[in-house]
Amino acid sequence: MIKSSLIVSFVVKVCTLLRDMYLNSGYYKLYMKISDFFGHLFRKSGIYRIFTKQRRETWGNSFEKTINGFFGFFHDCFHGMFAGIGKAISHSTCGSLCSFLLENWQYVSIRYYSIMLFIYIIVRLAATRMIGGIVGPYTVAIAVVSCIGMLINVSPAGLYSGCRLKKLIGLPEMEEKAKLTTPFKSYVAVTVSIVIGSIFGLCSLIPMWYVAVAALVILPLMLARPQIGIFLIITAFPFIPTMAVVGLCIIVMLGAFISYLYNEKETIRFDMFDLSVLLFLVAIVFGTMVSYNVSGSIKPALVYIVFVSTVFVIRRSVDSKKLLYIIVNSIITVAFFVSVYGLYQKITGQAATTWQDSDMFENISGRIYATFGNPNVFGEYLLITIPVTFASLVKTTNKNRKFMYFMSLALQLVCMILTYSRGCWIGIMLSMGLMLFMNGKKLLSVCILGIGLLPFIVPDAIIERLLSIGNTADSSTSYRVYIWQGTINMLKDFWVTGIGIGEQAFRSVYPIYSLNTIIAPHSHNLYLHVICEMGIVGVVAFVGIIINFFRNSASVSLKDKDLKPLMTALICAMLGYLVQGMFDNVWYNYRIYMFFFIIIALSAAAGTCIKKEKENAEN
Repeated sequence: MIKSSLIVSFVVKVCTLLRDMYLNSGYYKLYMKISDFFGHLFRKSGIYRIFTKQRRETWGNSFEKTINGFFGFFHDCFHGMFAGIGKAISHSTCGSLCSFLLENWQYVSIRYYSIMLFIYIIVRLAATRMIGGIVGPYTVAIAVVSCIGMLINVSPAGLYSGCRLKKLIGLPEMEEKAKLTTPFKSYVAVTVSIVIGSIFGLCSLIPMWYVAVAALVILPLMLARPQIGIFLIITAFPFIPTMAVVGLCIIVMLGAFISYLYNEKETIRFDMFDLSVLLFLVAIVFGTMVSYNVSGSIKPALVYIVFVSTVFVIRRSVDSKKLLYIIVNSIITVAFFVSVYGLYQKITGQAATTWQDSDMFENISGRIYATFGNPNVFGEYLLITIPVTFASLVKTTNKNRKFMYFMSLALQLVCMILTYSRGCWIGIMLSMGLMLFMNGKKLLSVCILGIGLLPFIVPDAIIERLLSIGNTADSSTSYRVYIWQGTINMLKDFWVTGIGIGEQAFRSVYPIYSLNTIIAPHSHNLYLHVICEMGIVGVVAFVGIIINFFRNSASVSLKDKDLKPLMTALICAMLGYLVQGMFDNVWYNYRIYMFFFIIIALSAAAGTCIKKEKENAEN
């Protein structure tokens, strides 16, 4: 009906006519000549030669040899020791048990897991009572769950295979029949469950025991399956504290390095993508060294270094399209649950009015922030997840999965509106408009019609909030403008080196230049933030990362039709993210900072997948 609509047909014809008039105009011809002239000059410049293929290969080979030499030294020194320890562990009882569970965990009956959990609770309760501790409600709840679980004699794989919800969501069937690689007797499984449960129960009395147990459990998994660590990072970071994310990243990187020392030496391929990330790490160290509050810069700098360094592990661990799509689906699933929680905040009246001008926007009952503690930060998270979800919706042909993607996308869009983040609204409109344009005229025409109807169906509170963009009468807008002016005045004196990493360094210098007695923890602008923290070195590194991201994503989308929707989504998401960066410091929240580099790494991983497919095809 929409396709045959006279209004839409008229709009399309008018647009087509205007396009043809523009392409045949003298202005366009003059513009093309000027563009060709400057393009010819640019191709002869040194900047262009830096980014040409021949120069990239030269730099890549040089740095590749340096990196391989650095890591090769450690490999030569410690490979024999780690290989010997690895063989001894793999032949031990504990090692054999870990290997068995790693390969068969989904085929072991839920009953045995429940026995282990029940014994853990019993030992914990007994030990707690002996030392005069208090039994919490969570302990009792786990005990009840374990008792119910002991009545279920079905494996997780069997439960999955018989799940009707699987078909509704569109999840695939299991490739192989659910069975154990090595059969075991029931009494052996019960004995092992009791022993493990008892050990965990006794360990629970040690302060912060779960950190040590998590490290002991996760590290062997990282050695055997590095991809598990990447999956844990991506699914957990919206829900857990920043320092827990840092610890998880450190474990993943440590596991990857130990795995490198354990296995036979492999060539570490190094390219311009890695070079730009490495330069950014150098800029962080530089920003810490020149900081006007060195002690206050050390902690945030270490967090930055851990998160940025994870890029190297992610791009080398995600080495197949299948795994890449698993990661993407994990991002969409997590975004769905985060959005559900955000909507729950709105329904239950937990939305906050802290971040709004209550006098100017009295119709807004509050802004949701989900698990991120700030509505703008939640909006910045959705800026990335919404285009990725939309791309998956467009790409899939499975009706059930398409429905689930649609539900997730709709919920995320509702939450984006309820954040009332104007900068994020602008960013998502730009990114989604570009997504619609790249995915066909039909979707774009529907979108244009929908935009025309918005003033008649959207609540007045949203319209007022949108029209207030740029209105300095809003305290939030004037607050930012004063901060930007003060920061620019400060950078006139510190633009070369910056003032150092972190909030403490900013607070040490900015008050001298602040306007209207406004004291702020950061510059409320991504680009000013980069210059403030790392000076010119940071700007060069940041621009290098962005250029390599867009170039790599565009190259993959042109070479592989299957990955084109995902790469287009990443490009559009990054554009929206960078637009929001004009209105706020999107790196102020450590977890969103981490998410930025996850997207950078996934783009690089997609390029790696294409190269491996090409090499396998040639062999």
